[in-house]
Amino acid sequence: MMVWMGWLAAALVFASFFMKTIVPLRGFSIASNVAFIVYGVIGVSQGLLSVVGPILLLHSLLLPLNLLRLREITQAIASVRRMRSADSANDILMPYMKAMTCPAGTVLFRRGDVADKVYVLRRGAVRIVEFDRI
Repeated sequence: MMVWMGWLAAALVFASFFMKTIVPLRGFSIASNVAFIVYGVIGVSQGLLSVVGPILLLHSLLLPLNLLRLREITQAIASVRRMRSADSANDILMPYMKAMTCPAGTVLFRRGDVADKVYVLRRGAVRIVEFDRI
């Protein structure tokens, strides 16, 4: 049983490297942590503490960390979804915004400038010279 649990845990770690998004990655990481903890507990019960001890310790520490990170990312996703469902993103951002009018030809920023502003275009057009697009 111990050998199979070790192979399952290893397969879960391997599968986690194929995840392209963070939530499935954390899910597979949590599953591999649990599998490695079970593997370690079985090993300890068979008198193999010196062999499985480091694995058991590592995954016992990683499991709560992965659970915490999964909770944080799911809360962030929920927050973004709530913001999307608000009447308007402008309603949320409006207290932090100021209106400005720019005459044609005004350069708002150049490549390499510090990104310290966000522009919301209400009307008109913006030309991005590097891409030669309007």
